Amino acid sequence: MDEVRCGFCGGVISEKDKGRRDRTVHFYWSECAANLKSTITKQAELIRRLVEVGDRLVKRWWEYHCDETITCKYCGLQQGKFENKHTDDCPITLHTALMNDIEKREG
Repeated sequence: MDEVRCGFCGGVISEKDKGRRDRTVHFYWSECAANLKSTITKQAELIRRLVEVGDRLVKRWWEYHCDETITCKYCGLQQGKFENKHTDDCPITLHTALMNDIEKREG
């Protein structure tokens, strides 16, 4: 038999609630709250790990050249010594956008 999922939190509805008239949500909201709290905790941990990986990624992204230009190791864009340009799909650009989004949500 297929498992029935709550329409509110996405958790599996237990056997005791399947006989109730409305099988689309948990009977006790505390079950939904526990499921949502677990989901939020998992997502926060995932974001923390992504930020750590991104921080390691951006520590040393350049390669110096004798003509005082640098090249990004990831996107290959050559630029002046004090410029900070990358292509739109460069991991540095994506990490910067992620960090700005996280700062906006926290602030």
